[in-house]
This record gives sequence, C-alpha cells and structure tokens, in this order.
Amino acid sequence: MSYSKKGGFREPNEPINHEITTEHTNNIDFVVPSINYSKQDGIKDPLTFLIIISGGEKREKQYFNLIEKNNFNKIKLEFIADPKRLNPQGMLDVANEVKLRYLDNEAKEFPDDYYLVSDVDHFYNDLLKILPKCKEQKLHLIISNPCIEIWLYYGEFSVLPSDFNIPKLEKNISGQFKRYLDQKINGGVDPRKAIFNIETAKHNSKNNYKVDDKEIPKLFSTSMWQLAEKIIPLIIDKLDELRRNMEKRN
Repeated sequence: MSYSKKGGFREPNEPINHEITTEHTNNIDFVVPSINYSKQDGIKDPLTFLIIISGGEKREKQYFNLIEKNNFNKIKLEFIADPKRLNPQGMLDVANEVKLRYLDNEAKEFPDDYYLVSDVDHFYNDLLKILPKCKEQKLHLIISNPCIEIWLYYGEFSVLPSDFNIPKLEKNISGQFKRYLDQKINGGVDPRKAIFNIETAKHNSKNNYKVDDKEIPKLFSTSMWQLAEKIIPLIIDKLDELRRNMEKRN
C-alpha cells in the first residue's frame, strides 16, 4: 500500500490485488490468496526451511547430529523410530503426515522442501514404487547405493572404490562396504565429524554420479550431493564457527 501526505489529508489507498491460486498437497486441495504488497518496516520475511526425513540407522543420525544439536533453524530433521516404517514406503507415509501437520499449523508456515533419505541396500524395488509418488508430490528422494557409507567415502576420496571386492550376493554388498570403509581409513570415518567434509563429498560424489535406466543411482553413486547443494548455504557459516571452536579446544 502506498500514499502521499498532502495538507493533512491522506489519499485513498489503492486496492490490494488478490490473486487466488490453488495448491495441491497430499491429495488435499486448498486455496491460498496471493497478495501483492511492498515490504514495509516491521514486516517479517516468511519462514523458509527444509525437512529431512530419514529411516536410516545409527550412522545417518550421527551424520546429522551437529545440525540437530546446534539448532540450525532452517533445517528440521525427522528420524523414523517405528521399526515397521524403516523402509521407503514408511518414509513416504511419514512425509505425508508431516505435511499434514504443517497444513494444520495456525501460523501457516510451510517448508520449502522435503528430502527423503534412503539407502538402496535391499530396497531397490520399494524405491521404484515410491519414486513416481515422490515426483508427483514434489518430494526429493535422496538415494545412496549401496548405503550412506558411500557418501562418507566421497568425503575422503575423489575416485570410485575400485579396490572394493563386490560380493556375488547383492544383499551382502552394504555390510561388506561398511567394513571396507572402516578398514580403508585408519580408525574408520567418524560420521559425527564427517559433515565438516560436506563440500568435498558433494564435489566428489557429483563427479562420480550415475543412474540406471530407472533413475536409481548405480552402485557407488549417491544423490546426497543434491541435498548438500541445498543445505550448504544454510549451514556453512555455522560449520566454520564450530570447526574453529573445536580446533581451539584441541
């Protein structure tokens, strides 16, 4: 709204232009009025953030621990506790429940993005089933093949793990790769500190990224770099501060 002051009288305010748009979320249609206005003093920027939903086990939780522990307020984490939902469909169900929770939020604060983080492991066919649903609902499905450890690997190395002996049985690949990584790096990778290498991991994994004809990352590929590109601008300053503080203590 704008006005000019003349002789103690205020000119009439111009009418606010309301444009009605319809958004579709989780099979629920709702109408959102779009109001054109210019920002004035005292008007806050809308809250923008992203939600990461993971059905992962210990290492995924440890990797995101610094974000959760240090209150990066642009990022919210949802870890699935129910063992019956530790699968791709379970993650999708949780994502839809979280979306409904925000629809019921009186403050009307909606996340910008939802990221579902999963390993291929033995979930290949399950991931194929939810992939089109994620696209339809504009959910980002982040997949590591065979497991999150390949992302930790790329935080240390820039080339494919060509010295890893791939077992004949696919179900054994994930477990053996975890042991391989623990042996390749003296003392193993500490997932609680690995996030400090997020820029290196992003660069290396992106350079080695390949998908199959069904859009699932091939072995030794991970789409975690896509999540990293989103969160790095939100966390890099705080990470640098945490790193400096840790170096001072050591």
